[in-house]
This record gives sequence, structure tokens and C-alpha cells, in this order.
Amino acid sequence: MNRRLCIALVSGVLATVLLSAPTPLLAQKKTTKPAPAKLPSPAKIMDDSADAIGSAAAFAKLKTMRMRGKISIPAQNITGTMETQMKFPDKVYVLQNIAGFGKAEQGYDGKVGWSLDPINGLRTLAGGELDQMKRQSDEIKTNDWRKLYQKPVLLGIRKVGTMSTYAIQMTPKASGKPVVTYYDIKTKLPVRTDVVVETAQGSVPTQSFSSDFRSVGGVKIPFTTRQVVGGVSEVNVTFDSVQVNVPVDEKLFAKPKAPAPKMESPAKP
Repeated sequence: MNRRLCIALVSGVLATVLLSAPTPLLAQKKTTKPAPAKLPSPAKIMDDSADAIGSAAAFAKLKTMRMRGKISIPAQNITGTMETQMKFPDKVYVLQNIAGFGKAEQGYDGKVGWSLDPINGLRTLAGGELDQMKRQSDEIKTNDWRKLYQKPVLLGIRKVGTMSTYAIQMTPKASGKPVVTYYDIKTKLPVRTDVVVETAQGSVPTQSFSSDFRSVGGVKIPFTTRQVVGGVSEVNVTFDSVQVNVPVDEKLFAKPKAPAPKMESPAKP
């Protein structure tokens, strides 16, 4: 898989309107094509999207969130379950149970980020992986994009399936590579995001397509997400249940103790 995501910046959103050339057989007459509508500023687009997702008052009421669903990788016939629990403002726990692979966990308790899976074992997250974990909570708990991103640039109008969208590139304030988000012009909701995901194996370009938005606690949440990982693998996540302001276990967020090594049975004489 490609290890880096290349983002092509498109400069110049509006094209120059050209006057038609004079016709020599007729009296010279200038005709014009209608000027294209002026596109809104990237800040305006993102503010409208934030309002469409939920009001500041609705976000302020979020204390916890629990999301449960299914995960699948069709090309490899892999299925599993996924659960995310969050306690705002800064605690996250993600659990995946994948058939044939086992249990994979990630957590962040507000200070320490960690990961535990059968391949890499127990790890303390740092750098891009840690920043990424922090943003998972930040992006849901606030509708103020200015707290998270800077330097938004409107790349133009792009098609996502049958939808016309505004494509906007922005840079995380904390750290990380630029993100491109596509906002449906009609609904104003973010329907696609191009991002570089940091993993134990390196940086992986990922396209995430969101759909089936439903209002939960006054905030619109995508219940279906299709991810194209590294331009090759397709991962589908469908949530069956999203609950807000429910009890969560504080112990889940803290880094667990390292699993005890397995003791080999003595060889029989």
C-alpha cells in the first residue's frame, strides 16, 4: 500500500468569462456567457455544515457516547464487531473483535494513549497515533471546527457518487497531515473525508465515505461508513446503536497491564 497521501491543490475556483469573438459576416456584436456563481468561502461552508450537524447547545449536552456495530472487509471475507465508548472531553475506548484475528483495543484516558492487539501486543501511543486518538473525541464533542483545524482552502466542487460537494482542505492545529473533507451542497453534511491514518505499520491514506446520518441527542451521526484503505482494501462499518449520556466504565480508558507471558508446558519424557 502507498505510505503517503498526495493531495493535489487546485488553485483558482472561478474561471474567467470569455467574450465570444466577433462574427465577420454580421455587424460586430459582443455576446457573453453568464458568469458562474461565486462560491462561498470555506469558512462559510464549514460553519453551515457545523450548524447542520448540530447546535452548540446540543454538543454541550454530550457527556458520554457509546457506539456499537459491525465491521466487514468483503474482499477478504472478514467480519467482526466494533464498539466505541467516549467520555467527553478527552477519553476514548475502541474495541474490535475480528473473526480469525481476535480482539484489538485502543484507549486514551486524557493523558496516555495505548493499543493492544494480537500482532503488536501492548503499545503506548505517541506522535501521530496519539494525536489521531485525541481527535477522535474532539471531532465529535464540538461543532467549532476552528478549535481543531486551520487554513481551510476550497478546492472546488467535486462529485462524490451522485452528490455535488464542496471539497475543502484543512490542516489540524495540533499536528498531522492535511485533511480533505467533502460537504454535500444540498444537505451541508460531510460525506467524504480523505485523511492519512497513522498505524503501527506506518502512514496509510484512507478515504472515508459517510452516510445514513441520524440525529442522536440533537447531533447527526453517520450510522454507515465505508473506508477505502491504501487505495486497495474496503472496510465497511455499520452502527446498530448509538447512545449518548449513558454510563461508561472509567477503567476502560486506562492503559491495561501487560498480559502475562504464556507458560510453556514441560515436555513429557
